[in-house]
Amino acid sequence: MTPHNRKQMISDVLTLEKGVKTRPDDIVQRSLWLWKRIASELVPLIGETGFQSLYGRAVHLALPHCGSFTLSKQGDSTEGVIDRLRQDLVTLEHDIAHQCSTLLITKFTDLVASMIGDVLMNQILRSAWQEHTTQPDS
Repeated sequence: MTPHNRKQMISDVLTLEKGVKTRPDDIVQRSLWLWKRIASELVPLIGETGFQSLYGRAVHLALPHCGSFTLSKQGDSTEGVIDRLRQDLVTLEHDIAHQCSTLLITKFTDLVASMIGDVLMNQILRSAWQEHTTQPDS
């Protein structure tokens, strides 16, 4: 799976089924679920500090496009980081929240992939989001 395909997968997983009526906070809840699943896969491998460092870098890279994101405070737990993201996303309109969520997760996964490789990153995402990703390896 190429980085472009990974970005498309992230956007697809964030998108609710077509024709399903959505509430304003659906994208926020969906994004938080994705982050919790990513954290559950990565924290055992890279630790809380590693996860938080990469998340902070991803936020920094996304800020020019999504100015509503706030950097987490040093020492925040993973849950604290995810709660801060929730606070940031609830202030956005649905489409903007979707775009910013996609961008942030893409930046984060690109950073991780640059360290561990695309194949392993894609396996981690598939494992984290297994009920939503049934695509074969590309």
